[in-house]
Amino acid sequence: MTLYSAVLSSGERPSPPLMLRRLGSESSYLEYTQTRLDSEELSLSTRQDSLEFRDPAEAIMDYTMAEYIYNASLNMGSRLLQNSLFDYMR
Repeated sequence: MTLYSAVLSSGERPSPPLMLRRLGSESSYLEYTQTRLDSEELSLSTRQDSLEFRDPAEAIMDYTMAEYIYNASLNMGSRLLQNSLFDYMR
């Protein structure tokens, strides 16, 4: 129950010091929540960048190396099977 709804339901007007204290505590809570959410947003943004970002030059080098290894293994496999198949047919 907020201070405003308490005033409306009781019909009495709370004292100004009580209103100031309540307003101060609600304001402090809102400031704390805003600070926490800003910090969380920064943390999540940093984590997202570290998970999703990849250096383009490094990615190209990794891809090229994987492609080279793949082609070399295909070439080696075809040479092994070719010789074995011809030897088998003789």
